[in-house]
Amino acid sequence: MVAGFAQAPIGLAVSPAGDFVVYQTTRNGQAELWYRSLRDATTRRIEGTTDGRQPAISPDGTRIAFLRVRGREWTVEVMPLSGGTATTLGRGNSGTTLQWLSDGRILLAEGDGTTITVP
Repeated sequence: MVAGFAQAPIGLAVSPAGDFVVYQTTRNGQAELWYRSLRDATTRRIEGTTDGRQPAISPDGTRIAFLRVRGREWTVEVMPLSGGTATTLGRGNSGTTLQWLSDGRILLAEGDGTTITVP
């Protein structure tokens, strides 16, 4: 187990500076990601995150990585925190958790015990 790695998938990520969170919610039966400032309580949906789960925030706080889950299939995607077009980095079909490491790598731990790092 990697130190600091979540034991179970959660739909909440706190920015490295501690000034905002990105969280997962469900609206009309579909998962999506939302931004909330911890300074002024601004809340907004992050456009382009439909079916998004398990957000992770980049070390510089400008991008998010997340799993886009459709059925049993998932993709790991990265996009600007402001929303927009996501870049797909990988895909799979088993249970997984996601973490953005302080050195900039993204760590995926699959349910079968396999560990993959994405540069």
